Amino acid sequence: MEAFHEEYPDAIAPEYIPYSQDIRNATQQGMTAFELEDPSTTAQRAREAYLADAAALLERVED
Repeated sequence: MEAFHEEYPDAIAPEYIPYSQDIRNATQQGMTAFELEDPSTTAQRAREAYLADAAALLERVED
């Protein structure tokens, strides 16, 4: 993974998205991670990582 990242630094999102059972359950109910009313700590970290990666993607495409 490190070699791939060195060769293609913009191909991998900067933030790791942690696995969250809350998000999986929400998806099975037709909801997104951002619709969870009381997300677990892991789901909250995942949502923050999604937002950080989205911001990084926007920055990349605007350049």
